[in-house]
Amino acid sequence: ISAAVLTKANGWAVPLAVVFALVLLGDWKRFLSARMWTCGALVAVLCVPYYAFTFRMTRAGLEGRSLSWERSWGALTVYASEFPAAVGIPVALLFVAGVVAKFLLPLWAGRLTRFWAMMAGYVAAVLVFHVLVPTAAEARKSFMALPAALLFVAAGIPRAARGRLVAALALGAFAVWTFHIPRQDPSLMREAALRLVSQPGSNPAVVLVAGTSETEGSLIAEFAALDPGRPAHYVLRASKQLFSMTWNGLDYRSRYQTAAEIQAALESVPVRFLVVHSVRGQTELQHERLLRTLLTAYAAEWRQIHSATGASGRETVRVFRRTKDLDGRPIRFEVDLEDKLGATLKTGF
Repeated sequence: ISAAVLTKANGWAVPLAVVFALVLLGDWKRFLSARMWTCGALVAVLCVPYYAFTFRMTRAGLEGRSLSWERSWGALTVYASEFPAAVGIPVALLFVAGVVAKFLLPLWAGRLTRFWAMMAGYVAAVLVFHVLVPTAAEARKSFMALPAALLFVAAGIPRAARGRLVAALALGAFAVWTFHIPRQDPSLMREAALRLVSQPGSNPAVVLVAGTSETEGSLIAEFAALDPGRPAHYVLRASKQLFSMTWNGLDYRSRYQTAAEIQAALESVPVRFLVVHSVRGQTELQHERLLRTLLTAYAAEWRQIHSATGASGRETVRVFRRTKDLDGRPIRFEVDLEDKLGATLKTGF
């Protein structure tokens, strides 16, 4: 239990699952046993000081949210509605069949076993934890309950198979909804990274990538795979240099108010390459508008060396190179991690 709790905060759902299981079994005497209290004391001694020490990081994850009925109800709606779509309708139906067969009917008859009480308690604990703790509600967080949920799915198969027609329909639906070959479009960021690593000039060079958190991470990953001379380049995220935002995309704030200020900041590093990922129809944030203005106002200083559009025609990635000779210039930049690690990383100072 302590290992789970120390790995991630939602590991607290594990001891909560034990409590739920004992309540479902009606085993009230277990709450008074010395072994139970000893186990709880060990978890508290090992885990509570760690979370007290890292409280600043944990608080950053909450992002100022407070426990409220509206937030909890909204989170419950997200998890309840997204789970069937995430696992597939046939699997979700088998899960319901397994819950009925191994939990609801035995609970009603007073024959609930410890194993299924624990599995049901674990699923419930994961849901209750993420509904009550005031973090962003995301369907992926319910996946930690998936191992126990799949046991209910397996238990639901024999019950559904009692009727041959029902079994045939379930298998057909499972095949239609579950098995497909996803289309893999060429990675726009891989093309951009290939273009960048082939550029002439002395190393190291600084690349600034502006896009979503996914595209920023994608370019960094492609560089890690393609650049054998690491650290031959520095890849900076616009989310750490041009604006600030919480982990879950809240409290957006641009660090600069004009295109001239951004140009001066890029000059001070200095940034040699600029990678801009844009999505047609997506709301333009302030730093994105300023970058677009910069590339127009300082067109003589930034030369486009690559442009690619995704298969859907909505996504575009453009790569710009600084026309000024930056060879030999010292590289200096900061990465503000005060809200996450309580420190600012500095290079070249």
